[in-house]
Order: sequence, then structure tokens, then C-alpha cells
Amino acid sequence: MALTARIPGFSEQYIMMNSALLIGAVSETRVSAVSGFFFSAGMARERLRRLIEEVRPTYNSESVINFVNSHHLPYLRACMEETLRIFLPLSKHRLTPLRVNQVAAMRNPDSFVDPESWYPEWWLPKTHPLYGPCKMGNPDATFPA
Repeated sequence: MALTARIPGFSEQYIMMNSALLIGAVSETRVSAVSGFFFSAGMARERLRRLIEEVRPTYNSESVINFVNSHHLPYLRACMEETLRIFLPLSKHRLTPLRVNQVAAMRNPDSFVDPESWYPEWWLPKTHPLYGPCKMGNPDATFPA
């Protein structure tokens, strides 16, 4: 009842009905991203092998893996960044409206070399031994900084 006092016009029932919609929408975007990650990793066996080689020696049990202690795994982060490039779940709203089809932008061959393929190496730091955008094709294409 306190919510309706602060925000006139929104009943508790209205808020509850819409919260279910929002929770469903958020969980669906996560499911899409995770599904895209597993699909891409499964189709790119060599890249999956590299990811396994980075993660498994770092932890002695899956129960100790969490957000805090996994931030230092560059290949895992690169895999997630590349998954979000291909399977972008949401757009960020800007102050100035700009309409660009994100799927078309992220899969544009003028922007990415072989844009339909999954290349986590694009997102690695330049100091990482697997980083090397020129090895992947057109050096004029857009690569992460």
C-alpha cells in the first residue's frame, strides 16, 4: 500500500501484474545469452578447448567459482563479450534516440571480419597471446580497443 501513496495511479495489483512481465523479460534475455554462449562454444570446439584450459586449472571445484574470483579469466570474458555481440539480448537507451538494427550492425561484414562466426579472440587484451586481429582478416575492420 505504501507504493500507491508515493506513486498515485499505480495500484498494487497493477505493479504486481507488470513485475511478472518484467521478471519474465529479464530472465528470457539471460536465457538467450546463455543459450547463445553454449551453442557457439559447442560449434567452435577449438575455442571451447581453450576456454576449458583457462578455467579448469584455475579452480579445484566448481563450487568455488563466482563473480568475484572469475574476473581475471580473459578468455572467459572474451567469450562472453563475443556471445553478446552475436546474441545481443537488449539495447541500451541513450538520451538522443538513434535507431540502428543491432543484429545488422553486429553482423555487418564492413564492421567485422567473418561476422557470422564466433571469435572471442577479438575481445582479448592486446597483450594476450591469442589476440591478433590481423591474423583473422581485414585489418581495416572494426576490432575492440
